[in-house]
Amino acid sequence: MPFNLLKSRSSKNLQLDPTNVVKKKSEMVRSARSTSSSKPAIASTPSNSAVNELVRSRDEALAEVRKRDETIQQQNETVKDFQKQLETHPSAVQNLQNLTDAFQRQLVTLKDAQQQARDQRAAYEKEQEAHHHSRVSLLTQAQRHKEEVDQLKSRLEIQSALLKRERSVSQANMGLLRQQRDEHEEELRNRHKEVERRLNIELRERETAYNTARKMVTKARVDVDNYRSQLVAAEKRSNELTKELALQVGFFEDEKAVSKALQRELKGCEANALDLAARVHRASEENAELREHCRTALAEVTSLLPFRGETEMLRPQIGQLRDRLRESQRARQELENQLRASTAQNAVITQRFAYVQQVLISSTVEVKELQPVQNQLKSLKKALTGAGTQNKGLKLQVASLEAWNKQAQKALTEREKEVHRMQSDRETVGMLQEQAKTLNEALTGKSGEIERLRHRVEELKTVQEQANALKKALDQSKTEKETLRRDIERLFSL
Repeated sequence: MPFNLLKSRSSKNLQLDPTNVVKKKSEMVRSARSTSSSKPAIASTPSNSAVNELVRSRDEALAEVRKRDETIQQQNETVKDFQKQLETHPSAVQNLQNLTDAFQRQLVTLKDAQQQARDQRAAYEKEQEAHHHSRVSLLTQAQRHKEEVDQLKSRLEIQSALLKRERSVSQANMGLLRQQRDEHEEELRNRHKEVERRLNIELRERETAYNTARKMVTKARVDVDNYRSQLVAAEKRSNELTKELALQVGFFEDEKAVSKALQRELKGCEANALDLAARVHRASEENAELREHCRTALAEVTSLLPFRGETEMLRPQIGQLRDRLRESQRARQELENQLRASTAQNAVITQRFAYVQQVLISSTVEVKELQPVQNQLKSLKKALTGAGTQNKGLKLQVASLEAWNKQAQKALTEREKEVHRMQSDRETVGMLQEQAKTLNEALTGKSGEIERLRHRVEELKTVQEQANALKKALDQSKTEKETLRRDIERLFSL
């Protein structure tokens, strides 16, 4: 196929319907939009959404046609290039033939796309016709609804005029009624204010009396709780002190046993010292005898000097005598050293025994001094038990006062409710005044009991101070015992 004929056919195909169809469709859409712009109610119908969908598909088809036109234009340019190359390169004929085949295939696909565009146009025209019929029906319905709305507006205007007349008459009547009501309310308000002022004065007086009584009761309760805690602490401390006294007594008994053992050891050391002295005396006597033997032996030696030959025979005996003399001197030296060590040990033991005797004497004196403290502790325990019984009685009294306080509070709340309910009744106000007087008298009677409880709490505080003083004395004795125990341990370590 010659290239010019191919080019003419492609140009004819490009000048076919699609662009004209697109122009006609766009004009129809503009006319439909211009006619439907004055009717916003029709724009929300389902046929309009279908038209929008068709327009969207139409735009997509046009975009595809434009893309294909661009590709055809590019291929035409490539064909021109290949024609130029044919003039110089005969070998490019095969490439050109391939390109023409591809171009024919693309023309076939373009024809298919044009057929699809025609089908879409027919469907779009059908949808537009249906949309036109629905729009006409909706316009008729809108006109009918508009006429009905005008009729309803006229009826509403007539009814609103009637309602305005009735409202003006009712407002005049309401003004008169409101004036009468305000006058009546002002009168009632003045009466209520007077009664409320009197009742507030009485209630304020009763509340002040009740608050003072409640403060006194709470203060007494706090004092009782503090005394209870202090009493428990004093009992615990007294128990600890009794246990410590028992331990100290056991420790003193142990010290007595140790002192007795030291006495026995001292007696044994004295017996050993006497034995060593006797042994030293015997050794000195033996040394004296050996010296005498030596002297006699020397005298015999001097007398036997002329007989030297015989002296040679006596030399072993003389050596034995010298060895015995050295051994006796060495034994004497050892005995003297043992005697010195035993005398020093006896001196140390006597010092320890004297110190232990002093410690025992001081401990016995302290135990005798602690006897009145123990008696005071016993009396304090008795006082604490009595205070506990009194505390129980005070608890019962406080509980009764609390119960009475609750009852009085309930009565006051009930009376307040009655006052709020019956503010306009003067007789009930008089009865409430009498009841308030009786309650005030009862509160004054209970104030005496509260004062008595306060005095009792002060007495218990004095007892607590005495217990604290005894506690300090016991702590001091405990520290002294601790120092004494440390001194004894240090003495035993020496």
